[in-house]
Amino acid sequence: MIKINFLGIILYKLFLILMILKIAKKRYYHIDEIFSYGLANQQAHLSFEEGKYESSIKLFNNYLTVNKNSRFNYTRVYKNQAKHIHPPFYYFLFHSICSFFLENLAYDMLEV
Repeated sequence: MIKINFLGIILYKLFLILMILKIAKKRYYHIDEIFSYGLANQQAHLSFEEGKYESSIKLFNNYLTVNKNSRFNYTRVYKNQAKHIHPPFYYFLFHSICSFFLENLAYDMLEV
């Protein structure tokens, strides 16, 4: 006979609700989070040519977010990870999640 631990289930659900509320109120990012977004979503390397200027906000968004042309494009994710110490599976998964939230950071969609 399976014994159901109701207290454990209640505590688990309470913890899950508190965790979601905490993430929804997030306003700032740690450097590791920014690198994760960049390694998962960066679609082109930055190049600086004399006489050409691009908005820093546009460059930053291109580094962190997925646009229509780069949805589920795992080639760049693999290239970003080719010389990196961490295996690429996490970044493939992270890029997949970000591909559903075009031009937005994935958990910014939780803001109320």
